[in-house]
Amino acid sequence: MESRNHVFLVGEKHGFEKLREYSESLVEDKNPRIASLLAKLLLDRNNRDYSVDAFYAKWRAAFSHIGLSGKAQNYLSYRAITQVDDLEIGLADSLSYDLNNSIYDCYETLIDTCSTALIEEFSQEVKIVALEALSRLHVEGFKDSRINQLIFLEKGCIKNLSIDKSSFAYNLVLDQGAKCCDKISKELSVAINDIEEKKEDIEDGLNAALFYAINMKVINLGQNILALVSRSNEGLVSRNKSLKWLVAFSKGFSIEYVAALSETCAIQLLQDLSSSENEFSELSRGILELIENKSSKVLGEVQISPSLAIWLGIVLLQNKSFTYVWEVYSYLCKVEKGGGKDSKNLKLLILKESGDLESALSFAVSEVACKESLGRLLVSCIFENEKWKSFNESNYIDVAILSHCAYLQDNNSNTLYICRMACRKLFKGDILNSFELMWNRENQKGKEKLKYYFKEVFIERNLSLADLESSHEVRRVRIKALQILFTVDSDNSKSYAEEIKQLTVTEKLWLGLSYINESRVFVNESAIARWAERELAHDFSRWQKEYANTDTESFEEALYNYLNDENTEKFISGLNKKKNESNVLLVSIVERLLEKFLSDPEDGLDTYLSSRIRHGSLKGTIMGPMEEARLIGSHEFNDSHAAPQSIISHDPSLYRTFNKVVKNIEKEVEWYNSNLVRVKSSEFPNGIIDIVVNKVIASQLFPGLAKDSTLQMFIEQCFEVFWSALDSPLKKLNSVFSNDIKSYIQNEFDSLVEELDVKDNSHSSLISLLREVSTNTQAQCDVVASWFLADEILEKRLFTLSEAIDIALKSTQNVYRLFNASLKKFSSDALNLKLTVQGLTTIADCLYVIFENAWKHSGLSSQDYDIEATFDVNEDATVLTIQVSNPLSEGRYHSLTEKGILEKIEVITNDGPSLNLIGGEGGSGMHKLARLVSKSKQPDSKKQFYVDVTNDRRFSLTISIPLYRRGEGYDLYFQ
Repeated sequence: MESRNHVFLVGEKHGFEKLREYSESLVEDKNPRIASLLAKLLLDRNNRDYSVDAFYAKWRAAFSHIGLSGKAQNYLSYRAITQVDDLEIGLADSLSYDLNNSIYDCYETLIDTCSTALIEEFSQEVKIVALEALSRLHVEGFKDSRINQLIFLEKGCIKNLSIDKSSFAYNLVLDQGAKCCDKISKELSVAINDIEEKKEDIEDGLNAALFYAINMKVINLGQNILALVSRSNEGLVSRNKSLKWLVAFSKGFSIEYVAALSETCAIQLLQDLSSSENEFSELSRGILELIENKSSKVLGEVQISPSLAIWLGIVLLQNKSFTYVWEVYSYLCKVEKGGGKDSKNLKLLILKESGDLESALSFAVSEVACKESLGRLLVSCIFENEKWKSFNESNYIDVAILSHCAYLQDNNSNTLYICRMACRKLFKGDILNSFELMWNRENQKGKEKLKYYFKEVFIERNLSLADLESSHEVRRVRIKALQILFTVDSDNSKSYAEEIKQLTVTEKLWLGLSYINESRVFVNESAIARWAERELAHDFSRWQKEYANTDTESFEEALYNYLNDENTEKFISGLNKKKNESNVLLVSIVERLLEKFLSDPEDGLDTYLSSRIRHGSLKGTIMGPMEEARLIGSHEFNDSHAAPQSIISHDPSLYRTFNKVVKNIEKEVEWYNSNLVRVKSSEFPNGIIDIVVNKVIASQLFPGLAKDSTLQMFIEQCFEVFWSALDSPLKKLNSVFSNDIKSYIQNEFDSLVEELDVKDNSHSSLISLLREVSTNTQAQCDVVASWFLADEILEKRLFTLSEAIDIALKSTQNVYRLFNASLKKFSSDALNLKLTVQGLTTIADCLYVIFENAWKHSGLSSQDYDIEATFDVNEDATVLTIQVSNPLSEGRYHSLTEKGILEKIEVITNDGPSLNLIGGEGGSGMHKLARLVSKSKQPDSKKQFYVDVTNDRRFSLTISIPLYRRGEGYDLYFQ
């Protein structure tokens, strides 16, 4: 604790640069790694360029990745960033750790734990223990004002408290801050005034206040700043909690403190004060008269603080005393500082509780839309305990705006549904096309509402019920809305233009990913056609010469039977009886072409099923949500303590069941991936890809066998028939993933949730997580299923190499959710190279393997690191050279250099890829890359495909891929 305070004081006294030097010296001196990590954290914590949100986000993520036990992780998070995920467990862990530290640390953690248990409403059992601990400390004579304050909050007893007439709500913080050095005192004064006076943009004030709160949490001032910040964001009804924190870390008693008590304790205390002679007796009697609806004279005779007035308003509102609560509202309007945030919130509550929803909507929307002051008005109260039907006859724009703002405040799914229904009504009412007419007839307030609706509310999340077919369609209507705003709101035209630009980039990214998904089931027909023109030309010519003597009708029936594999012997027997060699020859041609189409090790269907589906994509896509939630995976920083199932590790039976379910799902997906998504063969009898041609499909082929048909025409017709015949097995694969595996996953998760729920009702957070992961995993099954039912061919267009690279990275991250590497593209003219869709998908294949290799084999797991990439095109634009490097963990670096792995890769470089491995999975990534190189005409194979491990522990891969001009763009295969 001493070192943390010292770091803060160094920064405040000598500036950040001096602090950086001091922190760097700590990093150099500290061992082990955790101490060095803390030194870096303290530097970030005292860096004013970091927002509080950014600081929390960075270090919360870092703590989950450093391989600590759950208890150690909780303690580190508590000490370093003053937060833990589960308060009750986290504080217990921290207290147990501090038993081995200094007595001061242990005492402060005990007080913090007791305070939190009482104020944050832990279980009754824990609260009793906390109160007993505080009482014991009091009896033993500990001189700590917090002990008496906390006992007061729980019992309402003031006999041990001195009298404090200050307005503790924010004067307390200013008084304490004034005792600090001038710099801290002035900055705190500005920040607290910003917050308390409710300026529209209080972000700077909040950040400044939180900066001091985090760094001074060890003293009362830090705790009070945290409470004041929390108070600024709470609703009037829920403010009791933040008031309790302020009281706990103040000294003495003020009449305002009654607002921090339960209503029962507060009334009892007021009665006690009013029945005896003391400084608060007259005020207490006046407050009681107001609460009992006898008189409101206290509002005129005595200066009641805004905090106490708010509490009175809430009590009266709960008692349905609307006449008197309006008087409190009028009083609050007179005395409140900073624009009347609390008085306006009280008015909104009065309108809501009195049943006047329309007035509540009208009042709230004028505040929110015209001033865009979401933080000023807590509109979520309007939608509490309400359904959509309550607003079905209201102004839909008002409802949409306010429910959108309310959802941002309370994250309530019912509020979001109301917003979506209002947006649905507006969209179906053709609001986009009616905008100009509406704009011209609205007054200034109406125009402000329209601008706010289209700018803030008309977004993808809120349009999910608007009968738009896809996110793609939502983006298009969003762009249209922004284009409208661009024309009518010139003051904000720059921000509209920027969002349109971002959405356009997203649209292109979506289009590229769509091409990739639609090309997963793929055959390189161009390469196979070139093979056929070489290998089948002679036989096809022979067949054409003998075609005139063919018994066409008998042959068609025989060929149909053959393709259906109904009776091969009967087919051959029939051909022999006819003694027609041309029939046998044609069957041979079709059979060889079909075998090449399905199973060619470089260009056939099964090869692309391997590289684009089986090789990680399918399993990674489906299991992504489970990996992201850390239910699966054995990454370096994902030990069992960090996994959600560690919550139930105390129950061996339940823990085994949990892991069994997770492993069953993983095993089932792997089996489907390895056995079903294949061309059926003797080696893989369960493969679903098995061409079956019925009479209707076969009839499409025979007219193409005319005597004057060319070989090229015949090949194209065969390809069409093959694809038609694939329709049935592809639909079956679609059904397997959209129904079978999806149902299996749902049943497994449901059974696990049921067992957790029955065995112990304390696992609500884990159950909630499992339900969310189950839903997301099933949704990913639909994504995979869609790969086997491609949409209509998308419009042909070109992509720059830079766009293709971004698309490839996004495609990889869609599969590997925890892949956190950033791609650093070194600028070059090659990034502007225009690629066809075929070029895009090939680049995506190549980079997917490279990125996947970094994810799986760098040893860095889900850490943040840079992948560096350079791209170069030769002078005549015939070869694209890609060089990519990624860092390695120390262990992985030694294994690569000492175990002969590089030598094995060099064999691939010299001898070319193994055709057997190109279409396989597991250890096949380098062979898939070498396959691209094998098509290059460059003489030096080592320059085409080269790997190395550098002394600075980076794995480097260089690959050269042939380019072919196709109109205005470039392809990576002959067409």
